[in-house]
Amino acid sequence: MHSQSNAKYWIPNLMTLTSLMLAVTAIMLAFNGSLTSAIWLAFLCMCLDRLDGIVARKLGATSNFGMELDSLADLVAFGVTPAVMLFIVTSTFSPHFNGNYKYIPMAVSAFWVYASALRLAKFNIIDQSGRFAQVFQGFPMPIAAGFILSPMLVLMKYFPVSGYGVKVYDPRLASVLSPSKGFHQHWGFTVLVVWAAFVAWTMISPIRVPKFGKPKIRWRRYYMAATLLMAYVLILGRAFPEWIAFTGFQFFVVSMYFHFTASKEDRGEYFPITEVMSWKLVSRQEDKE
Repeated sequence: MHSQSNAKYWIPNLMTLTSLMLAVTAIMLAFNGSLTSAIWLAFLCMCLDRLDGIVARKLGATSNFGMELDSLADLVAFGVTPAVMLFIVTSTFSPHFNGNYKYIPMAVSAFWVYASALRLAKFNIIDQSGRFAQVFQGFPMPIAAGFILSPMLVLMKYFPVSGYGVKVYDPRLASVLSPSKGFHQHWGFTVLVVWAAFVAWTMISPIRVPKFGKPKIRWRRYYMAATLLMAYVLILGRAFPEWIAFTGFQFFVVSMYFHFTASKEDRGEYFPITEVMSWKLVSRQEDKE
């Protein structure tokens, strides 16, 4: 009977393990030269990261084990995997990182993993302490990963020698990014490294990011649901990375607006990483029961 009651915990945990497996597969594909497929797999990890938590709550299958497993999977899926993609893609397609300059994307990729680990550890500690406000402190790792993977995929789509393949229907709508219009994708990949360094910093920065729950205004609920649904459909169909990048851009703009305009009460108390490092949490009573 006890084993049957625990069976429900396998479902969200298997989803988390699937995300971890996809992340590792994406890394292997990237090293094997299948960069487009690797990035789309990384996006699938984002979908599963969202769904495993929803499924766990619906089934009443949340647990400390699941939280720890999810954190380990997140570090690989949104910490290591984007860093590997960034290094391989920029080193391959940007002519500005030859010779000693090759260490620049290497350093930024390493900084990404560094920031991801700090961001994850800080989030877990603050969350367990019960002092987490209704905002994130720094961009969450999956969102940050999307901020660099989506423009990366867009650049590859319009870069003739990137090997970007169309699986279903994926026309090149942003003609301004075409070489025939004078756009130099080489520079796009170079700028991507600078952008990635900035996004990595935002994960451990004091930037307050709102938690987008269920909006009270009806049209906002519909718009958010439609936007997320469209993004999921496009990820599964491996098409229109431009829309996915635009969705991320909207989230970034709204978050920046919130950070600079929200009241002190809405922003909540900020806990620096150096302070959180010294926290010592006592095991909660419910964990022992």
